[in-house]
Amino acid sequence: MIALIAESFAKASLQHKFSSKLIIAIRPEDAQNFGMNLYDIKDHLVHVLK
Repeated sequence: MIALIAESFAKASLQHKFSSKLIIAIRPEDAQNFGMNLYDIKDHLVHVLK
């Protein structure tokens, strides 16, 4: 879901820049509860959004 949000923001920004940055906040407790590795998510987003 995070990647989808970030990719959608990036694509929309190509057409019309309405903000210079996107902030997605994830509480550490939620990341742990859902088994999310935030470093893996960061690496994926860096790769996808090049």
